[in-house]
Amino acid sequence: ARLLPEKFRPGLFPAASFDAVITTDTLEHMDEPLACAAALPALLKPGGKVYLEVPNEALLGFKDKGLTIAQKDG
Repeated sequence: ARLLPEKFRPGLFPAASFDAVITTDTLEHMDEPLACAAALPALLKPGGKVYLEVPNEALLGFKDKGLTIAQKDG
């Protein structure tokens, strides 16, 4: 599924809907980026992966939750 940032919100999709969730340079544009990032793992099927790419170090706190997060270098 391809989403526009303003349309994603926790609860939009049922749990265990996706094998992977990829978001690049979108979370920082959402009203509640941390809540949206925290909701992503619940969307995964067993063994699924979340990949986040953000320019904001504040979102890197999700690394300890088992997410792969890349910080852009400029």
